[in-house]
Parts: sequence; structure tokens; C-alpha cells
Amino acid sequence: MYQNLIVDDRHRLLYCPVPKASSTSWMKVMLVLMGKFPNVSSIGWPHDPKYVRRLRTYNSKERAYRLKNYLKFMVAREPLDRFVSAYKDKFSYLMMNQFRRNLYTKILNYIKKVGKQHHGGQLNISIIEFAEYVTRVGNDPANQLLLNKHWRPLHLICQPCHVDYDYYSSSETVEEDARFLLKKFRAPEWLHFPWENSTKNTTLSSTKEKWQHLSKLPHALLQKLVDMYRADYRMFGYRFTEERDEV
Repeated sequence: MYQNLIVDDRHRLLYCPVPKASSTSWMKVMLVLMGKFPNVSSIGWPHDPKYVRRLRTYNSKERAYRLKNYLKFMVAREPLDRFVSAYKDKFSYLMMNQFRRNLYTKILNYIKKVGKQHHGGQLNISIIEFAEYVTRVGNDPANQLLLNKHWRPLHLICQPCHVDYDYYSSSETVEEDARFLLKKFRAPEWLHFPWENSTKNTTLSSTKEKWQHLSKLPHALLQKLVDMYRADYRMFGYRFTEERDEV
């Protein structure tokens, strides 16, 4: 339950990083707060496990104390924005790595298993194939935790029904939220939130780009995606609006 919560004992903070929801930027801030780096610009990849300690590594008494006395926060993001961002990150760009190769193999095996023809090309997966693969697992309650964390529903990552968070931020309002939270954390005035990979841009162009991908999905498949993220929509105050006709 507490495997994703990162602990900052210096500032008495617990942070649940959500992939594709400003987590890279917030992890850099956390590492500076913890004294691991002098500033955010000196940090390359902030997600190396060696940099942090997670709440699960404390004993039960230590966990209970921190859950009661530390400030706890997480960042949400509109579920389908996050889904499309994950797809683009893993399959729309030319970057090739072992993660992409392994994921491609898993999805290709699924496509063959269900008797369909692959249309994505060499080491690539179409948005339809990706959505079919993800929803097959994601709409089965017994297997939801098997979903990769980049597209796993938010509530399964941060467990808000079991962790009483003090602050819920949003990728859509990340700039304003970051200024507020850094003051609450009593961070040094020189520490500013880095905007790299942030999703603060919520303009019409970003919405249109999302629907350029989602409009390729048959309505029934899109509905399966919405169903998979339904708890996130309800818990974090998002509303699904289909805009494929506006693309």
C-alpha cells in the first residue's frame, strides 16, 4: 500500500509520484529538499531508487508516525491526457530502449493471441493496439495492479482511500500549485519548480493533439478506456467530454 510514497524526513513530507503527472519535475524538487543535490539543474534522471527512501522500508510504528505527522501530497492529471502522454512517450517518438522492445513484444504477443493482425510497424504499436492491450488488463479488477505504472489508474498508485493526503495538486494547475506547496514546505526561496516535462499547458492545441490520437479509437474501445479510469474521474474531479468531432 505504501510502496510508492517517498519520504523526506528533513521537511517532514510524503510524496506519491505519478508517472506522466509532473513527477520528474517534482522528484527533482524533492531531491534538492532532501539535500541529495545542490539544485535542480544538477540533476539528470531523478527516478533512480538509490536517491530516495520509501515509506514501505520503515517499520509499522515509524510508518504510522509519518502518516500522522508529515504533510502528504500527490499530483493528479486528466486520465486520458495521461494515457495519451504515455503512449506518445513510449511509441510515438523515435527513442528506442529495452523498455520499448519488451513492451512491444508483450503487446505483439497479445495481438497474435487474440487472432488480430499487427498494423503498427516494426517495433511500433498503433494507438488502437495499445488501448486494446491496456484495457484488457485494466478492466479486470484482479489484474489491474499488473498495469505498468505509466498508465495504471492514479488511485491504484497513490491509494487515496487509505492515505489521508493533505494536498492534491493537478498537472493542469501545476504552476500555481507548486508555488503554494513550496511555501508550505518552507523550501528555500531560491528553489523553483522546473517546468521540463510539465503539463501546465492546457490550451486548445494540447486538447486537440490528444483527440488526434483518441479519435482513431472505435467508440466502444474509447468507452473501455473511460471505464478503466472511471474511479480516477470521480475521485479527482475530472469530467470526460468526447471531442472527436472537433478534431
